[in-house]
Amino acid sequence: MTKTLSKWNRDKLGNTIALVKNSWRPSDENIKYVGLEHINQDELSLNGVGASEGLASNKFRFSKGDILFGKLRPYFRKVVRPSFNGVCSTDIWVMRAKEGYDQSYLFYFMANPVLISKSMGASTGTHMPRADWNYLSGTEWYFPELSEQKEIAEVLSSLDDKIELLQKQSETLEQIAQALFKEWFLEFNFPDKNGKPYKKSGGKMSDSELGEIPEGWEVGFLNDISEITSGKRPDNSVDKKTKTHQIPLVGATRIMGYVEEPLYDEDILVIGRVGTHGVIQRFYDRVWVSDNAFVIKSKDFVFLYHVLKNINYEKLNKGAVQPLITQTDLKNYKLAMPNDNVMDLFGMAGSEVFLKLKENSFQVNVLSKIRDFLLPKLMNGEVRVK
Repeated sequence: MTKTLSKWNRDKLGNTIALVKNSWRPSDENIKYVGLEHINQDELSLNGVGASEGLASNKFRFSKGDILFGKLRPYFRKVVRPSFNGVCSTDIWVMRAKEGYDQSYLFYFMANPVLISKSMGASTGTHMPRADWNYLSGTEWYFPELSEQKEIAEVLSSLDDKIELLQKQSETLEQIAQALFKEWFLEFNFPDKNGKPYKKSGGKMSDSELGEIPEGWEVGFLNDISEITSGKRPDNSVDKKTKTHQIPLVGATRIMGYVEEPLYDEDILVIGRVGTHGVIQRFYDRVWVSDNAFVIKSKDFVFLYHVLKNINYEKLNKGAVQPLITQTDLKNYKLAMPNDNVMDLFGMAGSEVFLKLKENSFQVNVLSKIRDFLLPKLMNGEVRVK
């Protein structure tokens, strides 16, 4: 035992935090819903929320600031603290601090990889293990005084606040870029030679098989501005990142696991081939893309990204039972091709946004690594808050 821990209080986890089992039954009430699919693996954040409308089984209510801990396959480290009231899956624990313990501190305590590993000690189920609260609540840990708990939480929260700020900034940039794309390439109000919106200012239009398009533009194919290939099935992969398996394995909508070696190490776009369609993923670093997704490259990366965001994928679906898009159909997707001048203008404007998004993504990754490096050290007293 370290000198620091000898001064901390040793207590059972169940004496510090309580499970809240406030049951919710399906009704006409429509409130926010959080399922395991809405909690990012290892990121301590949400990727979205659902709605209670249409839910067919009982759920748990939670309040703003409650800790949500995914007990199904706990090694995914799906822990989050929503800033709103709602209901969640019964595969999620709703937790609140008991008297003498700080809620924010316990949020990070529950996200500590050491505790996550401990939660597997008595998990039930083989293929779909679930953490056992009866076991975990009885495990003993060292806890600092309440004042130091708050100081530790403040350090870690400051990193998460910065991450959230960068993510919100990226969302705003995405909205601006998407609005610009729609105005230029769907409404055809790109700047004319006088800097005025083309179509609104009476710019000449020509008939085409896609309807009216600006004079001088042509109808082309997606394959004209991109290279489209399918991913590959890896020889082996793991669900959780390890020392040997660090490279993200990307599926149709998300990171599915990790592999040893990358298949790509460049800017690529990934969309689903089988299963869910319409999720456009961008990667700037080393990844492996699975065989249920397409990999798309282009020198007009920013323009192509927004084209993909505006495709009606339901019309491309060939699957009778499971949604399916063929590579041929995607390559032959028709679009109005702008002239070089308009493409270059958008490239310059879009590239500024793209570079900022790329920079934000890098910073979020760095800050997340710093947080996850500090977290267990702060929890075991190896690093102290001065």
